Amino acid sequence: MRRERKIKHEFGSISYRFENPVYDIQKIESELGIDFLNEYGKVSSQKLEWLVTEGAITRKEILQFKKEVDIGLEFHVLPLDTEKKMYELNHKRTMRAAANRM
Repeated sequence: MRRERKIKHEFGSISYRFENPVYDIQKIESELGIDFLNEYGKVSSQKLEWLVTEGAITRKEILQFKKEVDIGLEFHVLPLDTEKKMYELNHKRTMRAAANRM
């Protein structure tokens, strides 16, 4: 069943806006316990990587909880100049993360 996003009336209209939910992690943890978060929580790898880049946490802190299940490998043959640009970009990102940790 699909809901209407806009309801029209003779005096105007009302629109329903979908927003992403916001969670209060401390309240969830205090009311339901840490085991609930461990079982039903999801980790965003992109956000963790961003936190490492910003220097908020270290990669070592993440690795102690990380469990790798399946690793897929892909190999790509690239022109040498493209590979060099990718390497330089990764190096700059690593240096920026190191500078943020200081």
